Amino acid sequence: MDDTTSALMALPIELRLQIFSYLLHNMPSSYGYTGSDQPEPSDSVLTAAASPARQTPLRRHGMLLANAQLSAEYTQAFYERTDFFFYISGSNGLRPPFWKLSPAMLPNVRRCKLYIELAAIESRGALPAGGGSVCRRSFSTRDFLGRVLGMLTEMRRLRELHLVWDISAGPYPPRARLREVQVKRARAAEAKGWDMEFLGMRVVEEMKGRESMRGMVVAVGDEVVRMRREKGVWIEEEEVLPC
Repeated sequence: MDDTTSALMALPIELRLQIFSYLLHNMPSSYGYTGSDQPEPSDSVLTAAASPARQTPLRRHGMLLANAQLSAEYTQAFYERTDFFFYISGSNGLRPPFWKLSPAMLPNVRRCKLYIELAAIESRGALPAGGGSVCRRSFSTRDFLGRVLGMLTEMRRLRELHLVWDISAGPYPPRARLREVQVKRARAAEAKGWDMEFLGMRVVEEMKGRESMRGMVVAVGDEVVRMRREKGVWIEEEEVLPC
């Protein structure tokens, strides 16, 4: 153990975490994982679908080699400051796993934003077959929900969740037909049982039982549930509309 390591170990853990947060200031504060074949960096989100370096953003940081305790604390500081956006669409929703991730990633995620294009995933199951006919793959919403819950279960340290179920299929309609198309799509989703009770509350109840959780927003179409935990008690929040 060198002098620098010894000096760090002598500090309270709160100060070490603060120091590590300064060391991490050049790292992106958010990462996005999609079903794309190539990474697509943007101003606010760094997509990491195929690049091993982006799947494991900390792997070249020297602090991970100091010792086991400092490595764990440095990793904690990184995940506590970082938002992770996971996007499940028709391109990756039908095949397990959704993404190729480092085994250490999901267990360490603290803040997760998860966007699921459920209607697009289901429609992707209908593929053209020979002779112009359509061959429909087997798609079970219940099984798919189980896969999503399994993914969230892997996030053992999760504190904040923002989950959006996109249940509207098709392109954005012209303004003249907007209401008509919205009603039609809402009825189609209702016929499939795609509602807050089935898709949303299963997740809400699962998350409420997690000691690490502090807050969540779960949206299914136009229905939204917002909850936060205060002194061990879950409180449902009202939507605050801008003045």
